[in-house]
Amino acid sequence: MEHGLNAIFGCVVSVGLCLLLSVVYLASLHVWNSPFSRDHPTTIKKRFVSVFFMLFVAPCFLYIGLDKNTLQKVSFLEVLGVKSKGLWQALIVPLLLTVVLFLGPISMEVSNSLGKLYAGKSRRMKMSISTDDGPVSGEGAWHANFTNLIWIRNHLVAPFSEEFTYRSCMLPLLLQCFPATTAIAVNPLLFGIGAGPVRDGPQHGSENIMFSVRLYDDFRRILGLLVVPHRSFCVDFRRPRIL
Repeated sequence: MEHGLNAIFGCVVSVGLCLLLSVVYLASLHVWNSPFSRDHPTTIKKRFVSVFFMLFVAPCFLYIGLDKNTLQKVSFLEVLGVKSKGLWQALIVPLLLTVVLFLGPISMEVSNSLGKLYAGKSRRMKMSISTDDGPVSGEGAWHANFTNLIWIRNHLVAPFSEEFTYRSCMLPLLLQCFPATTAIAVNPLLFGIGAGPVRDGPQHGSENIMFSVRLYDDFRRILGLLVVPHRSFCVDFRRPRIL
């Protein structure tokens, strides 16, 4: 009985830390209270600073909630996923899944000869890119992208920071409590807190608060169904399921 209560309490702590980390990540983006839209260069630069600091804050949540016996078997970097074992599998399989997911748009781009445009093989074609200097020719398309703050945010900064926070720092905590399949299902719910329709500007403050309250209430109900009635979901913390 005592062991079951300890397991449930451990699950609540792990999930609570993940929920708190998700809220902190979202709050770090909106702490600036910028009067500009999310696509304004000033707002983008400020949020770059926020996610940079979150790269150091997020691992602290993992370290606090991680079973210390785990660190006797593997290093903290390995828990975060920084390791050479399985590197090729981690690089190839997600790439193939991404290709399958975007197979339709990729096929359309290839059929429209945009692949040749990016490769610089068709210099007579031009692609319209939103820059201050107007349309950019094919050979300068990639250079224009890497100088475009919106493109950098959407394709580099946001994917890396979100994956690091929600995958590297949250999944080890969830795997201490749930089986892998359940952790995979719960993790997107946590990501949904940060990816919800939060609107910029003080005029939408009440809407954002109500959305957060509803989302938290729904999330609490789901966790109640997962954790409390089914103790088989909770494992012995002396035998972590990480790695």
